Amino acid sequence: TGLFREVRGSFLKSGLNRKPGFNITVCLNSVDTRDAERDRLLRSRHFFDVERFPAIRFSDVQVISTQSGVRHLVGQLTLHGVRRPVAFRIRALPAEAAGRTGNVAMYAAHTVINRSAYGLDAFPLLISDEVEITVYLDGDLTDPGSGTYSASSGDRYVSGWPAWPENIR
Repeated sequence: TGLFREVRGSFLKSGLNRKPGFNITVCLNSVDTRDAERDRLLRSRHFFDVERFPAIRFSDVQVISTQSGVRHLVGQLTLHGVRRPVAFRIRALPAEAAGRTGNVAMYAAHTVINRSAYGLDAFPLLISDEVEITVYLDGDLTDPGSGTYSASSGDRYVSGWPAWPENIR
């Protein structure tokens, strides 16, 4: 398990003649598994190859709701030079559960990918092909006219596993 400490993201509110949009970039050099040697290996050419592929990008995203009200972020995930469609199931999180107040919207987005589909097939006996990705996002909604909100980064917001407090999982 691990997380990425450098993440940048933004989303765009829907408005006249535009659909909601979302983009996120994860700096692969910021991987943190709490084991320095493993982190070096993951950054190396044997796995992420951060010199050639410095980031993961989730782009061209639309918010889609099913008839039952389940919402998804659907877009393109680019990892290790491979771009593929992916869907993250999203859910709103109560701001007070994370110690937030005011007009802050908080969301968790979750998906599972097969890393081999992105050319990450090293160490198949040590690392599962299925990788869970959970992204925690927040946005300040105090200025509804701006239309653009930011996604926070860090160990509380973007990780490779659910790192949120037990009471809101």
